[in-house]
Amino acid sequence: MNKKSIIIGIVVVIVIAMLGALGFMLFKTRQDDQGANTAMESAPVTDMTVPIEDNNQNGDNDMVTNQTRIKVTVNGTELYAALDDNATTRDFLAKLPITLPMQDLYDREMCYHFDEAFATDNLQSDNYEVGDIIYWPPRHSLVILYEQNGERFERQTLGHFESSVDIFKTTGDIEVKFELAE
Repeated sequence: MNKKSIIIGIVVVIVIAMLGALGFMLFKTRQDDQGANTAMESAPVTDMTVPIEDNNQNGDNDMVTNQTRIKVTVNGTELYAALDDNATTRDFLAKLPITLPMQDLYDREMCYHFDEAFATDNLQSDNYEVGDIIYWPPRHSLVILYEQNGERFERQTLGHFESSVDIFKTTGDIEVKFELAE
């Protein structure tokens, strides 16, 4: 064996070991989060849903679901979002109405760190969409994603805005009001 083959072999072993450690950490974090969630009680939110219109052209209702809608007010502008039905969303809805001082981070997101953790039941690590409202468990963060940079990170999706969120590109740090839509 030559020196080059030995070095390549060592690098491959190190990379495999690092990937294994990362996989174990993600698995352990998910187990810890799930264990913590079983201790947290969250009251079901059943009377806050509104039907979403069937916007598909064929007239069938196979994609129509009931979702909770919220109104988000920023700098006098009202935006609306449809929320998913999950444990994290229920924890967030229990706090409404609420006005939060949100920080503009990384030219991509508006963020607020809660003191306490929310329950999570469907963490994802794929690409997010502009307009997603998510919860980032490590810092107990409510996040509005207004710009895409291709990053992937573990999060729980709460819902998605029904219209553009470009307003956040120019607000900087700002107070944002969240309330149930009427």
